[in-house]
Amino acid sequence: MIPFLNPQRIYRPMRTIKEMVTDAGLLGNLAVCLDPGDKNSWPGSGQTVFDVSSNGRNFTLGTSTSVGVDDPTFNGIAGSESSSEYFSSDGGDGFQKATANDTFMNSLHKVGFNWTIISIEFFSASYGAAFTTRSRAVNANHDTGLSTYTAAGQPWFRMSNGSASISTALFTASTPIASNLMLMIGVGGKYNSNTNRDFSAYVNGTFQIQNFTDSFVPTASDGSTQAKFGLTSDNSLFMGSGRRVHGFLMFNKMLSQVEFDALRASFQRRWPTI
Repeated sequence: MIPFLNPQRIYRPMRTIKEMVTDAGLLGNLAVCLDPGDKNSWPGSGQTVFDVSSNGRNFTLGTSTSVGVDDPTFNGIAGSESSSEYFSSDGGDGFQKATANDTFMNSLHKVGFNWTIISIEFFSASYGAAFTTRSRAVNANHDTGLSTYTAAGQPWFRMSNGSASISTALFTASTPIASNLMLMIGVGGKYNSNTNRDFSAYVNGTFQIQNFTDSFVPTASDGSTQAKFGLTSDNSLFMGSGRRVHGFLMFNKMLSQVEFDALRASFQRRWPTI
């Protein structure tokens, strides 16, 4: 007797973000994975987007576990693992880590930092805040922590130690972030010494790494706010109206161009235009 075979079980494409990260060979470095199309990350109701990296770094819709005006809206069919599942903003929304920052979140601006932050997004005319552990505006000078954001067609970062900060646009010769397109946006950082740091950026196949040799002494202090995406603690910047978040990831290393490219090729199974 030939056993019954379930074709959906055999042939279902690997389309959750975690599966696609695994296929790219980077599961061991995955630090956060929020996936609106994965039923294990977004079950379809509630206030929590669950981190499926196995590290338990869950995020809430908005800044609390209660429904609020800063909650993004889910679109699509929960668990469908398609390009139609995302969270959208009406211009005042974002996400916040569900619990206090852990060691990883508080290490992003300290000696030895080594990380990559990736979002899969669709932008309307408004860009705005990305990831931040700083309490005021993303480009404020001296709040302790890290912030990433988009402006003038580029990803930016700012890192502060409480009395000084460093920041830059992460591409020197291009502006790859455009409106009304699906985008895979990556920002990476690596500490080599107080006078040697690497920062990288990646947008839909365009990659650049820059080395900085000016003096900057990272602080030992923790970030000044609970980690957020698309929000700032002082309400100075939100996810722009019409912005759609299809996925958010963090890695515990600065990815190379080859690794970014491998992820992009894997992600294109679900988002073919990135």
